[in-house]
Amino acid sequence: MLKNSNLICPSNRRTIPTMNTKQENSNLKDERIYARVTADHKCLFEQAASLRGLSLTDFVVLSAYEQAVKVIKDSETVLHLNSHDSRHFVDSLLSPRSVKNIPRLARAFREYNHDPQ
Repeated sequence: MLKNSNLICPSNRRTIPTMNTKQENSNLKDERIYARVTADHKCLFEQAASLRGLSLTDFVVLSAYEQAVKVIKDSETVLHLNSHDSRHFVDSLLSPRSVKNIPRLARAFREYNHDPQ
């Protein structure tokens, strides 16, 4: 289950509150999502919802919400580098080494391309 935190929606810079499944927010649910699924998928979702003690709708909405939050957080990965690593990273971008100067990478490249040399 998600903790109580907020996300920033990058498309329009809005804060997305975390999902609250309590009854008091039920009047805020005015949007609909329609999906057609196979009978097997529906059966699977119903079984999982039952195991969680949720209705099918709550299970599907909560699962989609949790996955959406994960995808957004995963896409916002930031590298934190100290000054030495930062300089090395920028230098590598500005002056990339040839594959030939990296023997292990050159060998992997040749093996991938089936080059016997």
